[in-house]
Amino acid sequence: MSYVSFLGLLPWRKAPNVRKERFETKNSYYLKEDSIMNSYRLNVLLVCALTLLLGLTHVAPGVGVRPVIIPVVGNDDCDKAKPVGDVTNLPFNTTQATFDGPGHCMVSPNIWYCYTATCTGCATVSLAGSSFDTMLAIYDGNTCYPEASDMLKCNDDYSDRTSQATFPVWAGSKYLIEVGGWSPADIGPGLMTINCDAQSGPPSNDDLYDAEPVGNVTDMPFDTTCATFDGPGHCMVSPNIWYEYTATSTADVTVSLCGSSFDTMLA
Repeated sequence: MSYVSFLGLLPWRKAPNVRKERFETKNSYYLKEDSIMNSYRLNVLLVCALTLLLGLTHVAPGVGVRPVIIPVVGNDDCDKAKPVGDVTNLPFNTTQATFDGPGHCMVSPNIWYCYTATCTGCATVSLAGSSFDTMLAIYDGNTCYPEASDMLKCNDDYSDRTSQATFPVWAGSKYLIEVGGWSPADIGPGLMTINCDAQSGPPSNDDLYDAEPVGNVTDMPFDTTCATFDGPGHCMVSPNIWYEYTATSTADVTVSLCGSSFDTMLA
């Protein structure tokens, strides 16, 4: 005897010493299976009704319907975020995920992790090796749902359509990680790597009230790798750093970021 699954035929082997009987009533068929320990009865009329819903045209006697259960993503919802520390190539899959969350960075099917920092410094989350166009958001704290002001990083394409974000952390503190795709159609299996670097930290001028005083300079280096966003958001909402320029004369001033290694914005 075989069973028809919702996704196709699944063979089912019977145990030995099982006796099968088929008998018919006016309106339905019944199958009776007797063994030493078990006795089952299957109403084939119900089977026919189910297969009709599935678009099948014929189910022969002796064929039943067996549902195929698709596993639920355990960390599909923010309040079920999976606890993680530093990991290397941790597999994940958003195929059966749904969207939930604030929508500050993405509106695609997403999954959630809660990272506990293993050091005080900068942590990097990388989705390199994932099979789809990913999106990645990092939030300060583990409250669901996070506010826009809690978002430390939102990244789309760091390298080859996969995402990466570096952000300042304090040992023992918790951070929400939201993983999704660039669009609702971008889903699939992926890999996540998290590492914490105690030798690094946020720039000293990461916040507006810590703006670094400057005058006229040439090729002054800067680094926004571990910076976070703060400010009014009139021009940008990306990680930013601040300077306070004191004019040396009454004249037009030019500020240039030529030679920088990334797509910059300036306000």
